[in-house]
Amino acid sequence: MARWATCTSWAALTVSACAAAAPAPPAPWELRYGRTVDAASSGGWPTYTVTCQGPPERLQVDLTDEANGAARGSVLLGQRLTVPTDRLLTISGAYTAVSTQADRRPRLELVVLTPAAWDALGQEPRTPSIFNNGDRAACLGSISVLGHIGDDLAELTPLADSMQQALAHLLRRQAGREVVVAVAITGLHGAVETVTLRDLQLGALAPRDPAVEVLRQLDLARPELAAVQQAVTANDQPAAWAALLAAYRARREPVLPGSGGRATASARTIEEADATFQSRLIGQGSYGLQEVPLPLDWSFNPGQDPEWTWQFNRHSAWQALATAYRATGDEKYARRWLELLRSWVEQNPPGTPWSWRTIEAGIRGQGWPPVYGAFLQSPSLTPHDHALLLGALADHAAYLLPAGRFSSGSNWGMIESQGLFSLGTWFPEFRDAATWRTTAWQRIEGELDRQVLPDGAQVELTTGYHLGVLDLFLKAADLAKLGGVEPQPAFFQRLERMYDYSACLSKPDGSQPMPGDSWPGSVRSALVAGGRRFNRPDLLYIGTAGREGTAPSYLDTHLPDAGYYVMRTSWTDPQGIYLLHDIAHRWGGGHQHPDALQIDLYAYGTTLLPDTGSYLYYGPGRAAASRTAAHNTVCLDEANQNTSAARLHAFASLPALSFSDGEQTGYPGVTTRRQVLFARPDHGAPPYFVVIDRLTGSGEHTVDQSWHCRPGTIALDPATRTARTTNATGANLLLQTLDPAGVTVEAVDSFVSFSYTVQEPRPAVRFRRRGALPQRFVTLLLPYPGATPPPLVARLLPTPQPDAVLLEVTGPGFRDQLYAGLTVGPQPLGAAPARAALRRVDPSGKLLAEALVGAPPPR
Repeated sequence: MARWATCTSWAALTVSACAAAAPAPPAPWELRYGRTVDAASSGGWPTYTVTCQGPPERLQVDLTDEANGAARGSVLLGQRLTVPTDRLLTISGAYTAVSTQADRRPRLELVVLTPAAWDALGQEPRTPSIFNNGDRAACLGSISVLGHIGDDLAELTPLADSMQQALAHLLRRQAGREVVVAVAITGLHGAVETVTLRDLQLGALAPRDPAVEVLRQLDLARPELAAVQQAVTANDQPAAWAALLAAYRARREPVLPGSGGRATASARTIEEADATFQSRLIGQGSYGLQEVPLPLDWSFNPGQDPEWTWQFNRHSAWQALATAYRATGDEKYARRWLELLRSWVEQNPPGTPWSWRTIEAGIRGQGWPPVYGAFLQSPSLTPHDHALLLGALADHAAYLLPAGRFSSGSNWGMIESQGLFSLGTWFPEFRDAATWRTTAWQRIEGELDRQVLPDGAQVELTTGYHLGVLDLFLKAADLAKLGGVEPQPAFFQRLERMYDYSACLSKPDGSQPMPGDSWPGSVRSALVAGGRRFNRPDLLYIGTAGREGTAPSYLDTHLPDAGYYVMRTSWTDPQGIYLLHDIAHRWGGGHQHPDALQIDLYAYGTTLLPDTGSYLYYGPGRAAASRTAAHNTVCLDEANQNTSAARLHAFASLPALSFSDGEQTGYPGVTTRRQVLFARPDHGAPPYFVVIDRLTGSGEHTVDQSWHCRPGTIALDPATRTARTTNATGANLLLQTLDPAGVTVEAVDSFVSFSYTVQEPRPAVRFRRRGALPQRFVTLLLPYPGATPPPLVARLLPTPQPDAVLLEVTGPGFRDQLYAGLTVGPQPLGAAPARAALRRVDPSGKLLAEALVGAPPPR
């Protein structure tokens, strides 16, 4: 609750506190509350205790969480105003933010809201109102001060000038309109969090010019900048800018990327460069070229996906113009780039919400130097434009430097660090360049431990982001060597393990699975690079599809820290069999989906049960793709699993049988346990899988076991509880529930996304049972090439152990019996105790193969 009694008696802070104009009518600070957009499913309220003191022109605020850390939602302190047309306004002050959860903290933002949106927020903590900074009809913009990920800020930290400038320019877009400008504090973690705000005030701000400021940011004591120093001493800015451009054009070390003479440009690159003259530019690449309104609006969005605007501000067009210029020497490309540069810098001071997420700043920190290198010698580049660009580069480094903006523990952290490292390496003339380099390299070394698990998995547990982060580490190592820093051997040892991760998960055709936000690209070129870099013949073998190197001595693989377990018959034969069992031992963050215990099945050149993919990062499409029911796993009451880690009970790889066994407490009071048995092909028996799902807990529930197949067609037989894909080409899959009591088999609508923004319909089958827990599903998965499945007959057999499963699978020339229990113990297929077992005989009863799983699970 808020202790706010003195607020109404304060003298009001005027919106022109720092300006010469007459003060506007009093505008007191107001307090509002809002829940998070996921409040209905996550629970929690913005139950901070808010204490305000001091005069409003120097507002002092303390926010204290409840003892149990229940605060979940936003507290907003705001002022109403009509935005003036003749000056810039902003908020200044200082803050602290502390959380009892490691690597997390409260989120702070500066926001601009419509008066209606402000009035719709609650005036008490337990409010049904939602605060959503992504709702552009209500929130006209937001400036991130602190993200949720990162260390505490226990010392008072002033609002950075870049944040104040960004808010001022955000407000300028609303000139003449009534708005509410506010500080928003959001708690998410269920940990105890505290925030202090000191000297909070609204006032005027002078505009800034990066071309002027850059002269104060350079190390003018460097001999090569002597002429710049002389001009600055003489207070001759034009001469200083001219000397600065001359110095960079004469510079020989370090050699800027992109400055290596002529380049080859593809037809597509030339098309993108030429399209800029019609203001047709690329944002998020999947949408293609889009016409941007004139005068060029860098906040433009052609649709509803904010990713377009953010990626628009990564400047694909600039890179296309630079490559076209290097290929043709045509000055029109240089002139067009300079027009875009001036427009962007004017509209996008540091902190601008649509362009200054830290990930975009980090990407530009890497992407701008090659563009600069391409145009440095252009006669179209004026001394002022050159100074403007250098000043904007310094802005990027200053923006990425504070610890409060460092997104440690995610791919963002590496992108930010690599951008900062790039700027410090390519532009040593800046006074703070050594600090940029040192800070960035310390972060990069730290991220190797924070982001890469001992088994090589990147902590976000997605194959696509894994490869992206690996590439960033490699580039950082190469850039460090360029600057005379030799990374330690442990650095490269961990990178080698990252290649092992990609190899472990690679399918026989070289593609990768799509857990979380991933796509099914090939990993072969990456594995070839890793094989050559680390002298690894096994990686080279997998990467070259067996043409070089030496095959690994094993087939099945496990990543014990990530929790991914793979069964396979081949590394490189596209006709091989592959199954990934996802028993993730940690929550990978925002790019992971609630899909614990799911499987991804590949056979005979086709992924038969592909993961869903991401489709989109925002909006209803995102929710549809990421929900638990959209994955090949078990869902309770059509709800999403929670983010608790799954736990491994056993993983075994034997000549006749592979076996995995894991569980997750994904729903309150309910444990889901999935066992997968892979009867390996031999003695004429085809490959097949048995999946056993057990749900324990209490109460009546609807339990769904979902199977999302590859795009194509499917046929269902409700009488036998069987589903079978009926694709005319490629492999097919038969699914049969072997424990059918009370089970219905239903076809459900589904889709798969193999690339961002693109979804493709696919058939899915749902085995559903409504009843009291515990419940069990036993399902046969039979992949086969062509249109006709092999004539297998599978049936459950009685077993004395009530929690165990015993079944028989019979086909031409063989009869299998398979067993799976919950612990290692007596079992009916042999004298030795086992957790799982297979016994294969021919029609005469002669033993063909036998396997007993009794060993403890790997680490």
